Amino acid sequence: VRAAWIVSSGDDSKLLVHSTAESKECMVEIEGAGGDYNESINCCDISSDGRVLACGLANKRIALWDTRMWKLLQKLDGHASSVEDLCFVPGFGQEKLVSVDGRGLKSWSCESHDWTCTHTVKAHAIACCRMALY
Repeated sequence: VRAAWIVSSGDDSKLLVHSTAESKECMVEIEGAGGDYNESINCCDISSDGRVLACGLANKRIALWDTRMWKLLQKLDGHASSVEDLCFVPGFGQEKLVSVDGRGLKSWSCESHDWTCTHTVKAHAIACCRMALY
């Protein structure tokens, strides 16, 4: 997938995808993009290969979307509260999906798209996640 997108979401449970390359109009609009209707989407990120869009939800889940067909791939469970932020992190020999819920951080394996939780870190407060490799 080779594209340039702007993705927006919010408490209306809609996901809007706009192209930056062509008309800049909305290319894709998905109602109930969290996989559960009326569920707020707090955050989203696109994998480095552009094939997966992850959405952090108010219902403690992560919804994973195939960006080629715009179909729901899977929902990830395991957070104690609303998923407040997430990001794909390249490196470590494979890409990881890192998500936070305000009380903890989870790292998910993207290898072969099995999406298993590989690490959990509990903390007093985590507001956002971004990682850099040096």
